[in-house]
Amino acid sequence: MNSYQLEMCDLRIGFRTEAPAERVEQARAYVDTLYKEFKASGSLLGSERILAILLIGIADEMLQLRGERESFDSRITELLAGLTEQESDPADASD
Repeated sequence: MNSYQLEMCDLRIGFRTEAPAERVEQARAYVDTLYKEFKASGSLLGSERILAILLIGIADEMLQLRGERESFDSRITELLAGLTEQESDPADASD
């Protein structure tokens, strides 16, 4: 497990994860960019509230993507089942 000490969102945080350094850096940069953009918009909210709003936004994005992936997975399963049926149906082979 890898240990990380990061500066982001006006905080210094440490944690351990099995994620590779490249993914951790990409995630840190994404969150930090969102945080800075939100703060630059003139928001008078405190850091904790901004982080909570960002967390909800990121969770919403993740849930939307998860739903899309599940739809794609379901459609692919249907298509594969159809192909399997065609291969195993001898009546189709003689046409």
